[in-house]
Amino acid sequence: MTALVWKHGTSRDEVRRLFQSELNQSGHARSVTWNGDRFAAVVGWGSILDLHGEITNDVIVVEKSRGAIGKIVLQKIEAVFERLFPGGRQL
Repeated sequence: MTALVWKHGTSRDEVRRLFQSELNQSGHARSVTWNGDRFAAVVGWGSILDLHGEITNDVIVVEKSRGAIGKIVLQKIEAVFERLFPGGRQL
């Protein structure tokens, strides 16, 4: 089951630029790996955090956010998306 879908209202490149900038500023950039428009953060072999997602033309999809801090991280991501993409909406 998908954890979060957020309509961003801009281009993939702009979403990736803003998201990566936010990760850099927050000090979490080293924890996230990118493969094109797909992103992942795995900490403690997934027992602490196992998060995977993708940026599409219309939305940002967090496919899963599991592990001991998965729910907290998902809440923080949702707050970041709300701030970065105020014209977007959660689907």
